[in-house]
Amino acid sequence: MKREDPLQLESVWHGICLQFSTLNAKELSNSLYEQTLDKIEDTGPHSFSAVLQFSINQDETETLETLRTEVFKKTLTLFTGQSYSVEYKEVKLPFCDIVAAEATELCLVISEQARIRCFVLYDFDFRLSRIILLRECREEAIKLRTDKERRLAIEEYCGHWTGQGVWRKLTKPDHEEVAIHSDVRILWDGETAIRKSICIRNLSSEENTTQDNLDSSDFKSERWLYLRDNSQNAVTSYGSLVNEFMVTFSVDLEQNVLFLLPFDCFVQAPNFLHADHAFHFEFGCMIKSGCRKRLSRIYSRRGFPVSGMLALEQLSY
Repeated sequence: MKREDPLQLESVWHGICLQFSTLNAKELSNSLYEQTLDKIEDTGPHSFSAVLQFSINQDETETLETLRTEVFKKTLTLFTGQSYSVEYKEVKLPFCDIVAAEATELCLVISEQARIRCFVLYDFDFRLSRIILLRECREEAIKLRTDKERRLAIEEYCGHWTGQGVWRKLTKPDHEEVAIHSDVRILWDGETAIRKSICIRNLSSEENTTQDNLDSSDFKSERWLYLRDNSQNAVTSYGSLVNEFMVTFSVDLEQNVLFLLPFDCFVQAPNFLHADHAFHFEFGCMIKSGCRKRLSRIYSRRGFPVSGMLALEQLSY
């Protein structure tokens, strides 16, 4: 089932995902250079972002440092063709499958209206590091934030999907069944659910079971919801493909809050990486704007390899 994008984000973000397995900084730079040239010809230098994935060992910090400086700055000239300044900031970012990933944010300020964000994420426990290059048209983003009709459309869209809005208070956090769709419910079962899995029950079926270990094929099922314990603190995230819809959940256990985020309008185009970024970067704070509680981390997990690697800004309310 395909739907029009009610958020109308195409003018804000464009995204491409590039994946690599090399550890050689020079080889990595050349490969990124060659691949981005082809992509830029298709999208234009002012509408491009990329995700770069590579493995790294704990004793290979020199490669990482090289990527964070020379390789990064050299590569980004592809995106601008203009002069720019660079801002460095050490940050902590949630990532789809990295626990409390350390990150360096390098923001290239091209103009007041346009900038490129790059997050160099590294987590030696997972031996995985990624570079995310994000190009933002800030002028369009500001228009969207100040457009009351568009903002209401976003909130209405989210509210339609969850039935009661996106912010759900769990009255019985130890064991509660939460309706998120006319055909789907989440069975929230406290600690067991956090560490193992959560059961998605099709209301047309009497069967109600759980499963600990899921593989990629389970993402195609409308019954199972993949869960990964992404955090060492009070926030857990999980998401799945349910009835051809993608939805991301984030749970704040301290507040007993279930935060629901719909992605069904984006699933029809997995290459729309920009849609996910734009939704979180520009519209995350608008969702249920009456709620001002702080949700410390929001993660995204999608059942598609290409669009599964998303970096999301930490939201502050």
